[in-house]
Amino acid sequence: MIYDITLNITHSYIYSATSGRHLLHLKPPNEVGQKVLSTALAIHPLPNWAMDRTDFFGNTETEVVLTESHNASTFTLNARIQRDAKVPGFDLSPQMDNLRREITETRSLAPTSPHHFTYD
Repeated sequence: MIYDITLNITHSYIYSATSGRHLLHLKPPNEVGQKVLSTALAIHPLPNWAMDRTDFFGNTETEVVLTESHNASTFTLNARIQRDAKVPGFDLSPQMDNLRREITETRSLAPTSPHHFTYD
């Protein structure tokens, strides 16, 4: 199935901002069962500088700099996504009684390491 998605985020400020630097995580990821066919990110006011990069966890991150005074900013993402039906797999999650031990035994700090997703 193909989905056309629009996300619109608007920030309005009580007082005008003389400039702005924004770090956006709006673009969807390619992952198992999901393929990004296209994305377009519109920013208003137009940024003076923009750069896409990949963050530690593999997400697309867009950094923008606005140097003009503005009292609102709008970020609009249009994306076309292909989603494939996914056959449910086995749940390989550890039992809660063993979770702390399994996390402690994990020696990797890779982006998918459980150390990044723990809570107390």
